[in-house]
Amino acid sequence: MEGKLEVNKKNGELEYELTVRGVTDQKTVREMRMSLRACLKLEASGERITYPTYPYSFAEDVEYVKGKISVLKSSIEEFCGSDTSPDYAKINTKLLHAYFRMKRALPTGNEDSGQVSQLFRELVTLQSSLKSRARKFAKAAVAELAPIDFTSLIFSSSNVLSSGDEISDSDE
Repeated sequence: MEGKLEVNKKNGELEYELTVRGVTDQKTVREMRMSLRACLKLEASGERITYPTYPYSFAEDVEYVKGKISVLKSSIEEFCGSDTSPDYAKINTKLLHAYFRMKRALPTGNEDSGQVSQLFRELVTLQSSLKSRARKFAKAAVAELAPIDFTSLIFSSSNVLSSGDEISDSDE
């Protein structure tokens, strides 16, 4: 999965991202966003970090991700924009959140591992669909801005001067 996990996400996603990192004392969404940004910056620095024991069950993660996939499918079907649009970033962040949640999930057997693989495939397919829709939108936008053939406007039959015509600056 490609992309950057954005911090501007809904409260439930913020709570999850902070809880798995052991940060639980934030009250407001603003405080939660600031804390998550600080956590992500620390993680990106390469500093060794010890996390608490993962607090969610495999069943909770699977249920959450299946629900998120259902919501994302309709969001992607309705998506009409480029890969630089805020809606693209929002949908992609939700995909990444679900992907990383499944990556943290703790399968207990082969059946659970198969379920994880299936959910990963669905998430990757959804991200591919999102990218494809963004590319189609970009191509359509470029096609709408196709260059106008100005030569046909300048040299149309009513505007062409014959060899004997003179151009004058005076108003007659």
